[in-house]
Amino acid sequence: PPQLATSAAAVPPGSGWLHELKLDGYRVQLHVRAKAKGKRDVALFTRKGLDWTYRMKTVAHAAGKLPVDQAVLDGEVVVLDEAGKTSFSKLQAAFEQGEAATLQFFAFDLLHLDGRNLRGLPLRIRKQLLEPLIEGAGDPLLGYSAHLQLAADQVFAHACALGAEGILSKAVESRYVSGRSDSWLKLKCTHRQDFVIAGFTPPGDGGSGIGSLVLGYYEGEKLIHCGRCGTGFSQASAREVRKQLEPLRTAKPAYHSPLAREAKKDAIWLRPELVCEVQFATWTADGAVRHASFQGMRLDKPAREVRKETPVLPAAAPKQEHEHEQEPEQDQEQDQEKNQKRAVVPASAAAPGAKGKAPRLTHPDKIVDTATALTKQQLAAFFEAVAPAMLPHLANRPLSIVRCPAGSTAQCFFQKHVKAGLPSSVGSIEVPDRDDPARTEPYIEVDSAAALLGLAQLGVLELHPWGSQANALEQPDRLIFDLDPDESLPWSTVVASAEAIRSFLRDLQLESFVKTTGGKGLHIVVAIQPSAEWPEIRLFSRGIAAAIESTDPKLYLIKMTKAARKGRIFVDWMRNERGATAVAPWSPRARAGMRVAVPLDWDELAAGQPDCAVANFDQWRSRIEPKNNPWAAMRPQPLLPEVLRTVLETSAAAERLLRRRG
Repeated sequence: PPQLATSAAAVPPGSGWLHELKLDGYRVQLHVRAKAKGKRDVALFTRKGLDWTYRMKTVAHAAGKLPVDQAVLDGEVVVLDEAGKTSFSKLQAAFEQGEAATLQFFAFDLLHLDGRNLRGLPLRIRKQLLEPLIEGAGDPLLGYSAHLQLAADQVFAHACALGAEGILSKAVESRYVSGRSDSWLKLKCTHRQDFVIAGFTPPGDGGSGIGSLVLGYYEGEKLIHCGRCGTGFSQASAREVRKQLEPLRTAKPAYHSPLAREAKKDAIWLRPELVCEVQFATWTADGAVRHASFQGMRLDKPAREVRKETPVLPAAAPKQEHEHEQEPEQDQEQDQEKNQKRAVVPASAAAPGAKGKAPRLTHPDKIVDTATALTKQQLAAFFEAVAPAMLPHLANRPLSIVRCPAGSTAQCFFQKHVKAGLPSSVGSIEVPDRDDPARTEPYIEVDSAAALLGLAQLGVLELHPWGSQANALEQPDRLIFDLDPDESLPWSTVVASAEAIRSFLRDLQLESFVKTTGGKGLHIVVAIQPSAEWPEIRLFSRGIAAAIESTDPKLYLIKMTKAARKGRIFVDWMRNERGATAVAPWSPRARAGMRVAVPLDWDELAAGQPDCAVANFDQWRSRIEPKNNPWAAMRPQPLLPEVLRTVLETSAAAERLLRRRG
């Protein structure tokens, strides 16, 4: 049986705790079992031991890639929403209504590994053994539930600010004990718990949905009434819940004590067998939930286990006797070699503004680009070498990163917010919401070689900074024009176009710099003094791009329409908008071969596109030296008011004309 957490009324005292984000999903134990002839079997069990493998086939398939013969992992199956947060309602919709959603398993504990029972080891060691296993699988459906070991009140406040449900605080030296214990504590940002469904009321229109659910919880063998929940349902979920409730109808309420008339009004009573999760504002004086909102059904939890959660005041981290005080010793050289690949120091999670040393690499020989056989160790060495040239274009800017856990040609994803799991060497910049400036979100910032090495550990292959800095987020200091040519166009045409745009910008008294993009295109970049704001710069950039298009409409276009790009160059001016990014100088690209976006001297364009990739870095390493780096001379230039005004007037007139034409 799994270890369970006790509700806490305050953050735990002392430093002997680590803290994880509380995930909103189904608790699952993942078993990998050896079979005959080297084959393995994977099974997924709920907290009550029900085999749900058939309901989570994609996760089971991913778990088959774990670099183990036998293992038992503890974790949570979740669905992430658009903001990257766990969504129980989306998870329930995936299970009960068949809605398309990506199930992911986040592992937070390791109970058994290749014949060894690890439950007697300290939690810190179990997690050290767990992280490289997850990374070694290289599958985005398997995640490691990272942790912070900072002051609990800071972690809790940060989690609530991010909109998380809360945190789990766990004693770092504790062993794994089945059942509820005070070595695992849960602190919630909002009131949220499971309740028994003892009845329901039909909707006011007499339809097939739900008006409200009548709730309860158990005290011993007694079912206690605690109010109703009448919000949080979609039309689809209300109909689905009604279908599950109808077979449970009964004549009388199952509560231990008689109910008041108001509590019984319009209620249809049920056998108390089903459980739902509810979020609510507070408990009323008479023991009912206030402003309750339905979150989803809990098909994995028996009704008899539902209790009123009464938070306790935690004590210091409990000291426990362990079966082992140190990591398990290996008796044979073969086992030593195997464990060296697994037992490594994990990356610590990040809090806004936190800084620290880069983590040691796990699985340094892992291939991150199959086309060049590039390893994670080589990627980290590249980031360390280019850091002095790259960091001036990253530091003090919000950043988006491209993470590719399984390598350059596998599934990758963008990340722009600071979340648990980032190394402590990565910082953050608070970015105000566009519509509500009083609300801010922590964006990633990289300002040290240690941070770059930490990102290499996570499989980050690309870095994309904003065009403005933290001290002037609304006033950009970069203009970027991305020349994206059709594959059929020769390099000479791309070069001639870049030179024409350079000349055009010079006429506006703006000196430009050029770099490759890691593909066939070029970025033309102008450093400007941060004076105009984003709306003006957007219109200004569009006006320049439109003027360029007008010089040769058969060659240039400024609309994104894919079908119209054949034989032409797309002049992408939309990098010059608030929140837009462009690949950083010296950043690799997450494509086969992992070419690098490299600053060039204008004079060398005619010689052909340089062959600069991470794998052949030694051949072009001299480019990053200040004396050979043409961007070392980049300085902010004033955007002359008369130039800005002229282009804006032309651009605004063009937009008005386009609107009149529909």
